[in-house]
Amino acid sequence: MGSHRARRRPSPIIVVPATRRQHIVALLVLTGTTVAAWALWRTNPADVPWLPRCPSALLLGLQCPGCGSTRAVHHLLHLDLAAAWRHNPALLVLGLPALAVLLAAAALTLASGRHLCVALGRGTGTALAILLVVYMLLRNIPHAAFDAWRPPPIRSPEVQGPAMAPINMSPR
Repeated sequence: MGSHRARRRPSPIIVVPATRRQHIVALLVLTGTTVAAWALWRTNPADVPWLPRCPSALLLGLQCPGCGSTRAVHHLLHLDLAAAWRHNPALLVLGLPALAVLLAAAALTLASGRHLCVALGRGTGTALAILLVVYMLLRNIPHAAFDAWRPPPIRSPEVQGPAMAPINMSPR
């Protein structure tokens, strides 16, 4: 009988030689992340009026999956995991691992001249999109059971401004 070889799945992580463009992108990613982290470490986003507000919250009165992320990153940089979790739990569960892979890939490119390619399986993007849509729907249910899914409101009225008030979409 003939021997049957099991088809080997390709590895989801591939390391290839980096191009000059990938070196430049890696340098920009690491520099931009460092500058943004420094700025968020020094500045509490809840206290400054010049940071942009979420268009979804401003225009629709809905908390998108990213609402509260800037404040969560600020608290995370100050090692306050509980406050970061209160502002956006999805950032800690999904965003940090993705950021870690991105920064590791950029560092590998600069340090070794090799580029890290991560291939996601079929349906991974769709599953993540569905997960984020469900998260957005749940955090917008006006019930006390879902209060923990929403970030705390911005306290300062001069920062919040009149546009941050939620839009009443109920029929009159």
